[in-house]
Amino acid sequence: MGYRVAASTVWKILNRAGIDPAPRRGGPTWRQFLTAQAHTILSCDFFTADTVFLQRIYVLFFVEIATRQVHVVGATAHPTGAWVAKQARNLLTDLAQRVTSLRFLLRDRDTKFTAAFDAVFADAGIQVIKTPPRAPRANAFAERWVGTVRRECTDRMLIVGERHLAAVLNKYTSHYNGHRPHRSLGQQPPNPAPHVVDLNAPRVQRRPILGGLINEYSQAGSRTGFTSPTGSPREPSSRIDLPLRPEHDTGFPRCRLMKGRPTVPGIQATGVVAARRNP
Repeated sequence: MGYRVAASTVWKILNRAGIDPAPRRGGPTWRQFLTAQAHTILSCDFFTADTVFLQRIYVLFFVEIATRQVHVVGATAHPTGAWVAKQARNLLTDLAQRVTSLRFLLRDRDTKFTAAFDAVFADAGIQVIKTPPRAPRANAFAERWVGTVRRECTDRMLIVGERHLAAVLNKYTSHYNGHRPHRSLGQQPPNPAPHVVDLNAPRVQRRPILGGLINEYSQAGSRTGFTSPTGSPREPSSRIDLPLRPEHDTGFPRCRLMKGRPTVPGIQATGVVAARRNP
């Protein structure tokens, strides 16, 4: 009826009626539920990206809460209920046997999620949970990824159309799932690639993503040996005399490379900065 009643008034009414307080009237909190059921929850949502031609494109994605793995299933300028249901079926096909480990789908109350969309997951034994109205924090994992992909990718690029956006998101999702570290996963990506590194003498390799917008750094085993200026192979621990000009021309003595580090008599080097020898 619109009247607000204090908790003490409710207690007095229940006490006069002889109704004792229940030991626990409410269930677990939302945070406790997500923590306990994270390995069985799949979250989904939409986010938008505007093109240079002032066209708005809608992107549908899913997030596995336990592993933080993201699945971008489609991008279109006209998201209809039939299109959304089709993308849901494609996702379940891609997950294959992993569908059996999922129990809940978390989504908001967007009208694009129709009854046909819910029926696709119900047939797979997945219960659909709708978040409360105007409560984006209830679907915090999906909202967090929307902010991440915008800050690191879409807000820093000019999108031409649907195909361009799909290609960009495909590369970024591969980087996000296979390389980008996550604090909740112990600074590991959702799907770390198996990689054997030579720990004796590792080298760092850089791989540009999206034309250099993002760079991935990884360790790779070093070469088995170096090549001297004369062309003869040498071991990594051997000494190489670099062909520098005489000392009276440059003011520097000859530089020697010992185990990958330049050593010059009378010069103390730190990193890449060296102090010139006083005359």
